[in-house]
Amino acid sequence: SDEGVYEFEDGVLTLTTNAESRFCPDETGIYKVVFESQDETVWTSVSDECSGRIKELVGETILRYMNAESAEPVALNMTMTDAITYEPSEITVDQGAEVTITATNDDVSHKHNLIILGDVFEGLAEIKRAMDDDPGIVVAEIGLVEPGESDSLVVTFDEPGVYQFFCNVTGHHAAGMHGTITVEG
Repeated sequence: SDEGVYEFEDGVLTLTTNAESRFCPDETGIYKVVFESQDETVWTSVSDECSGRIKELVGETILRYMNAESAEPVALNMTMTDAITYEPSEITVDQGAEVTITATNDDVSHKHNLIILGDVFEGLAEIKRAMDDDPGIVVAEIGLVEPGESDSLVVTFDEPGVYQFFCNVTGHHAAGMHGTITVEG
């Protein structure tokens, strides 16, 4: 088993290993993986052979961090409509992007909110059970927005996958006020 320690900070992944490590079983020391640009990774370590072994074992992790660090911020305008829907209801963003969602309530007679969950559920009953079981399933939310008003949230999606959002005002989910955010890694 690997006894290394992994730390990611300011574009450098540091792998601290010892002689028992599966990365470089014949060497001890500290190995750093430095991201100089989105397209180039520079590996430094005790030897070229060890450097290649680190790249082979952790390359996917490194690429994930590179993509997350280079993702462009996203500013998204969302409308809460009088048809009890969100526009848009399907959103795609890059993993690691800082996403600012500004939701404007164009419905003249209803308040709406926006709750983003870390998973997708079949219906409101399943959502409520999941939220009762794990309040941490809520990734971000905007409270009730009055007709004609706007509110914003900022969220960074660190993991790829599909996230669900919905309005929990009585009857609104059933009326179609829900959607998904697909995070591509």
